[in-house]
Amino acid sequence: MDIAAYTQIVPDVLLFVDRRSFPGWEIIRQKINFHDLTFIVGGRRIIT
Repeated sequence: MDIAAYTQIVPDVLLFVDRRSFPGWEIIRQKINFHDLTFIVGGRRIIT
């Protein structure tokens, strides 16, 4: 793979947060002016 051919799709990461969340943590739906990628690597979910 020619990585130089894909430089236009490499994102600029302005903020990276690595944290452990408490059971009451939630992602609140709101409008933002940027792309937010949230990776959840473990735990359980509650859909409301």
